[in-house]
Amino acid sequence: MSAFGLSWVISPSWSRPLVFGFLLVPVGLLTLSAHRARRYGPFFVGAVAAIVMYLCKFQFNYETGVYLGGIALFGASLWSVRLMRQARSDTECQC
Repeated sequence: MSAFGLSWVISPSWSRPLVFGFLLVPVGLLTLSAHRARRYGPFFVGAVAAIVMYLCKFQFNYETGVYLGGIALFGASLWSVRLMRQARSDTECQC
């Protein structure tokens, strides 16, 4: 953040809500895509991954858990995109 001139954001009082807000974005998008595809597996994996990332960062101070949670969140996003493509191709007319 300091590279962008936002070094004041790095303080612990700002980092927790900022990280929480940034983690809500992909989980919210996974929620929307799960609702559209009617398959909730990627949403649950992404929500658990976001919780693991937050807890490993601020409660347990376990960096490996943060990275593994990030990988799981990324994987859930890719899984969600794949399910959305399958749902779209299933509904198209093959006339």
